[in-house]
Amino acid sequence: MSIYFFRTMVQVVFVLLTFLATPIISSAQMSQVDLSIPMSTKSRAHTKFTTPIQGGPATLTGTIRNLQSGETVRIDLVFDYTIPQGTIAFDELIHKIEITTETQAGEIFSSVIIDTLLIPLNPNRARLFYCTTLYYPQDSNAYLVHIQVFGNYE
Repeated sequence: MSIYFFRTMVQVVFVLLTFLATPIISSAQMSQVDLSIPMSTKSRAHTKFTTPIQGGPATLTGTIRNLQSGETVRIDLVFDYTIPQGTIAFDELIHKIEITTETQAGEIFSSVIIDTLLIPLNPNRARLFYCTTLYYPQDSNAYLVHIQVFGNYE
């Protein structure tokens, strides 16, 4: 066997691995939830929401509550994936969660990125819970909580 053959084989293997890995990497970062929720700046103001996770039947439910201190907001998120028994379905892989508090003009005030390390949300199995606390802007009567979830069904 010649060196040319080995070089060609290494290049072919490299190209194949690149093409095989690219869909996993790129699809894992697909935005599935992009939600802005208006909040009052009053102490103990709260709201609840439920939204589908794009691409399948999983849902994101959350509670947003201003804490008594009047400076911070607690955001609780629950990921759930319920399907009829006997249905074949892909796992939902959650890559990361980005949460920001913003002024009404859309300027970011505080932010967090939760790296979930591609935690799988399995159909009809345990729910996944995430919680964070952020500062919120107090210079007006309201602000926005922006939640983005990146992942895919595989």
